[in-house]
Amino acid sequence: MLQRLLTAATAFLLLTACGPVLVADDASKRELINRQHVEVWSRGNLAAIDEIFSEDFVGHFPGTLVEGRRALKAYVDDQRSAHPQWRETVQSVIVEGSRGASQVLLHDGAVAALLGDRSLDGALVLEQGSLFEFDRGRISRQWVYPDTTRGQQASGRPGLTP
Repeated sequence: MLQRLLTAATAFLLLTACGPVLVADDASKRELINRQHVEVWSRGNLAAIDEIFSEDFVGHFPGTLVEGRRALKAYVDDQRSAHPQWRETVQSVIVEGSRGASQVLLHDGAVAALLGDRSLDGALVLEQGSLFEFDRGRISRQWVYPDTTRGQQASGRPGLTP
């Protein structure tokens, strides 16, 4: 009986001691997701890629597989060079353990790049979901899912149809 009580007490202490660490860990992962949307994609800060993504990062972007940080830097640079007004607005971020998800609104150049139509720059807003995996405190994989069926004109009126 004493052995069970000691085991239960030890387990309780270990779990409660890890609670704040897990919360802090999830908070830092949420921050990484936010930073990749804001600093990397919206601001074009390529130097932040080294802090946010693992060296062996794999990105599953619409129509493109990106492998490694160097390839990610080239991909972001190409996209932002072609569409300098690229902008993403983070709506929500969820993290649990080694996985996370985000929902963002794509604006301006991001929409033009996704739909391959420069005339849409500034005229349309699209939603996008992303899934993330983390390894050693950095984003190691990302899957991007834009929702091209629910676009809205910048004025807020429906823009795209399914």
